[in-house]
Parts: sequence; structure tokens; C-alpha cells
Amino acid sequence: LQDQVNALRESGGDTRAIVQEELKAWQADAAEKATTEAAAAKAEALKDAAFIALKEQVTSGAPYGSVLAALDLAVPPEALTKHAEAGLPTLADLRAGFPDAARAALEAVPATEEGFWGFLRHQVGARALTPQEGTSPDAILSRAEAGLAAGDISAALGELAALPPEAQSAMAGWVALAQDRL
Repeated sequence: LQDQVNALRESGGDTRAIVQEELKAWQADAAEKATTEAAAAKAEALKDAAFIALKEQVTSGAPYGSVLAALDLAVPPEALTKHAEAGLPTLADLRAGFPDAARAALEAVPATEEGFWGFLRHQVGARALTPQEGTSPDAILSRAEAGLAAGDISAALGELAALPPEAQSAMAGWVALAQDRL
């Protein structure tokens, strides 16, 4: 270094000016690096905020199309994109929609109970409201509803898989919403 300093002195160069130029170049590089890092941190913070907003809106059942678009995901999950404008059905929505879907499922299955009570039950759409044992559509639906009441969508869907095909067809819309929620 001493030799370099001496060579600079002998060549008539201004050492102070050279050092200042080097210092300015270093400061410019440091400022550019800090700006780049700040921009990356800001982008990451915005992305985190968007994910938090998405989670809150999905949980509440509110529409979230603008938040999903802001995330700019390469391939967002289909269940998210399908419900972005109207909002994903909540557990409360699923619970509220279950009775009508269950009645439709029972109506789709031919009556198997004999006698007056069986005929009447099928005609008025009566169904069990407490969990029942057995493999009848009514018993299966009662256990599915109990699982749903406990907040266990997976258990409800598991029970519904045992329904006869015509009852499953009648429940298909509700099942699709429940699977999307899950």
C-alpha cells in the first residue's frame, strides 16, 4: 500500500480526490443495495398482508377476488378461484343448507319403511335429528349432521359416502360446497 501511495504522489495524483471518488462509489453501491433490499422487504410484507387478508376473508365467507388477484399466484387452487367473487361457504352456511339437502336425499331414495309411519315419514320429509345407528339413509344423514354440528366436515362427508347413489346425487351440490370448504 505504501508503494502505491508513493507512486500516486510521484505521479502527481491527488490521493484525497481518489479516495473520495472511491468512497462515493462505495456509498452509491451501498445505497442501491439498501434500496433493493427495502423494496424486496416491502414486497414481502405486502404479500404477507395479502395472505392474512385472504385467510380472514375465506374464514368469514366474504368475497376475496381482489385479494386473490393481488397475490398474483401462478396457479391458485380451484376451490379458491371458484368462490372468489361470492366467498367460500362457512361452516354456518353448510349447517344451514344441510337440512334441505338431507330432505332431498331422503326423497330421492325409494321408501323402504313399511306401514303408515313409514309412508307418512317419506311423504312429509321427516328425518332423524339425533344420531341413529344403522345403514338406512336416515341414520346415515343423522350421523352426518351430528358430525357437521360438531364442526367436523370430514366426518360428515365420510358418513355421506355410505348413502345410496340416488341420495348421493341429491346431496352432490352440498357435498361439493363442503369439500371446497374443507
